[in-house]
Amino acid sequence: MALFDICRRAFRRWGPALVDDPSQTDLDAVLIREQYRSLARLAPYFYGAAATAATALVFAASGTSSPRLTVALSGAILPIAVLPMGYWLRARQRVDSLSFDVMRREIRLAIVFSPALALAFSIIAAVALPQTDLLGRPLLLFAIWFATAASAFCLTRLAYAAAFVVAAATAPLIAALLRGDGLTLWLAVLLLVVSCLVIVMLRENYRVFADIVRSRFIIAEKHRAAEDARKAATAIAYTDYLTALPNRRWLQSQLASRVEAGSKGDKTFALGLLDLDGFKPINDIHGHPVGDEILKQVADRLAAAMRGRGHVARMGGDEFAILCEGVGGEREALAFGRDLKAAFAAPFVVDQLTVHLHCTSGFSLFPASADQADQLIRLADVALYRAKANGRGGVGVFDRSDENAAIARATLEQALHRAITEGSIAVFFQPIVDLATGRVNGFESLARWTDPRLGAIEPSVFIPVAEQIGLIDELSRDLLRKAATAASRWPGDLSLSFNLSAAQLAKPSAGSDIVAAIEESGFPPARFEIELTETAIMKNLDAARSTIETLRAAGVRVSLDDFGAGYSSLAQVRDLALDKIKIDKSFVDRVCLDPKIASLTRAILDMARRLDLPCVAEGIESPEQLDELRLGGCAEGQGWLFAEAMPEAMVARFIEERRATAG
Repeated sequence: MALFDICRRAFRRWGPALVDDPSQTDLDAVLIREQYRSLARLAPYFYGAAATAATALVFAASGTSSPRLTVALSGAILPIAVLPMGYWLRARQRVDSLSFDVMRREIRLAIVFSPALALAFSIIAAVALPQTDLLGRPLLLFAIWFATAASAFCLTRLAYAAAFVVAAATAPLIAALLRGDGLTLWLAVLLLVVSCLVIVMLRENYRVFADIVRSRFIIAEKHRAAEDARKAATAIAYTDYLTALPNRRWLQSQLASRVEAGSKGDKTFALGLLDLDGFKPINDIHGHPVGDEILKQVADRLAAAMRGRGHVARMGGDEFAILCEGVGGEREALAFGRDLKAAFAAPFVVDQLTVHLHCTSGFSLFPASADQADQLIRLADVALYRAKANGRGGVGVFDRSDENAAIARATLEQALHRAITEGSIAVFFQPIVDLATGRVNGFESLARWTDPRLGAIEPSVFIPVAEQIGLIDELSRDLLRKAATAASRWPGDLSLSFNLSAAQLAKPSAGSDIVAAIEESGFPPARFEIELTETAIMKNLDAARSTIETLRAAGVRVSLDDFGAGYSSLAQVRDLALDKIKIDKSFVDRVCLDPKIASLTRAILDMARRLDLPCVAEGIESPEQLDELRLGGCAEGQGWLFAEAMPEAMVARFIEERRATAG
């Protein structure tokens, strides 16, 4: 490419280069491709003009004094001008598929070949000009100029090539004319001036072309950048920041598009909601960093399990969603849910911590369950609640019978949230009586809730709901404050018992929170007694032991509620250093009806006495039950035989009447 480099240096001052920089920048690529596109479109015309000029040279040279050489040269050039036409006609079809290097190489060849062809024409014309008659000279000059002008026009997007063609085509003729008389001298000058003007015009034309391409490139780049920014923003908006899974917004968008597509065809799919069983205590006990790491591991396992079968998204917290393609029946959905449980078979390991988790899932089906995106989510949530009610690791698929239960549950949750916010859940008090003397020793505080629309709701119903929706702490604080305030007006020898839920007991700060609340109320800790259910203690024995130690250190007494209803033993009770045992009502109900229960109850009372643990019998409703429990050595009791749970306004009178009766 030595000739190309020489010509390039000669023309550098006349116009900007497109192909002299070997770096393949984006703008270079765009400019080169536009040059090549123009060349492929116009090159056939260039070679057609060259072939026409070559034919004209043949006729003009045939009238010279020695025509053989010039005619032969002109005739030899003719096929050279014609053959490339086919190549460039085919090149029009492959402009967009060629690489940058190929286009640049062919453009460089055109920059060298086109001026060489023009130079050959011009040399032939210059040689033939002195020998041509007066009629042949105009034809010869016009042929050369026609070829030059046509070539310059066809190569206008290649600034080098067009300028080189003009220079190569006119330089030999100008040199030949300068050897003539005055008229030919003026013709040479005019040809030189016109050639320079054409080159300047080509330079300006190329600059306009380059500016247009550059402007289009900048606009396209800005549009691309804006589109990339839009896509990035969309990706952020549709991606969960912690797990990198799609998020709730993505799921809603996908559901909407799938529902629309499904309504036009016969496509079915299932939406599943997954909830992690046992995850909340991990956050409470080990902190959110550990919980976040476990959520990432859960996301990875679910994504692997769903690969090729559908998609998984994180809805928030420890809840995930899955889209199961092609699943349209209940049996398929149940099988899918059971398959997902396999992802939780292996424990999750974070540093030195090993955690076992399970997942509960609920499914809704399109179109069997619903044909709207928001309904599918709601109904999958309904199925999830039903599955959770049946125990950990369950799988549920929505059916119409669940809808009334879902509406009732949602209504209950809203009413409970409102009641806790307004503090309208009341505290009632049930007396705890000394079975030997009949004297009142204290009261157990019990939550009572009567909603204006729903009526009276049992604690066994609303307490678990408060735990599930995360309002149990707020409810417990309000009830403890009310109970302690009321008990502070009782005689100083009466105690107050307060129940701690299983969800509260699982928290590491449960003991210190209770102690702080008692101190804030001003009620003496020595008169305060916390009741822990057997099931709650056995669910998290270590947390229970820590809470009990904290409470006892502050002077608070701790009793085991509902003993016998769960699976603890007196040996475990002894290890927990409790102050009292409350025998479950299920024993008291049958103590006079079933000799085996009577014997078991007496055995419990005897063993408790040996461990120096007073016993309280719950649910005493008849004199016969009272006599049986007295004979067994039960110290205290409570139940309808003595009094039902009563509001604060009735406690003072009851205490007076009971003490007067007890003598």
